[in-house]
Amino acid sequence: MRPLSRSVRWCTSSSRSPNLLRRRPLSIPSASKRTTTRSKTHHPSTPPSSPTAPPSSSSPTRTFINRNSRPLLLFFSTLTWLPLYYFIHNKVIQPMWVSGRSMHPFLNTDIDSSSRRDVVLVNMWDPYSNVRRGSIVAFWAPHDPEKMVVKRVVALEGDEVRTRREGGTGYGGVVGMREGGQRVLVPQGCVWVEGEDRGSRDSNDYGPIATALIVGHVMALVWPWSRAAWVRPEDYRGSLRIREGVQNFDKVVLS
Repeated sequence: MRPLSRSVRWCTSSSRSPNLLRRRPLSIPSASKRTTTRSKTHHPSTPPSSPTAPPSSSSPTRTFINRNSRPLLLFFSTLTWLPLYYFIHNKVIQPMWVSGRSMHPFLNTDIDSSSRRDVVLVNMWDPYSNVRRGSIVAFWAPHDPEKMVVKRVVALEGDEVRTRREGGTGYGGVVGMREGGQRVLVPQGCVWVEGEDRGSRDSNDYGPIATALIVGHVMALVWPWSRAAWVRPEDYRGSLRIREGVQNFDKVVLS
């Protein structure tokens, strides 16, 4: 009998041991194991971080501001705003409460039925310029320097005014102020102011006022809300007692 070939001999020997032909199951590592394995293999240029390593310079640090220092910080921040508030309040714009019936019925319309006062905004930036007929201005009263009043400008320098009542005090020695219906020429550097109410104390009592006494121009009525509006000199219709431009004062220019 011919001897078996090597392949047949291998098959025969394999059939005798079936465990050799049994397929072994593949072992696939889990995701946690793969992550652990990858974390162990790091790049040689970056050294592994140890849990006991000191914190880096980018770690957050505590600031010096705490609860106890907040009132002090608020105090100093308030001090920085005080100069700005003072400048705006005294040089730019200022709210003013108007009392009395001098400007009634334009202001304090319901003064007979309520004690509420109107609030106006006064533009205090460059008050001496742009004074026009019909402008409502706030100024220091010449008869009471500590009192600020609100009146309407009805005549400028060079205009002629006929007084509307008797009993004037003749402030500044103006001729014709003691008799009602007299003609008065507004001198240079002065304006003639009157209230809307005929019983108000105004230039008919103390004469023209110097423009240097003017503090600001009333630009808007802000309270009450129902009558809030801009105050425009163009809305003033003028007076028949005023003759405009009777005398022209030449401006002296110093060279």
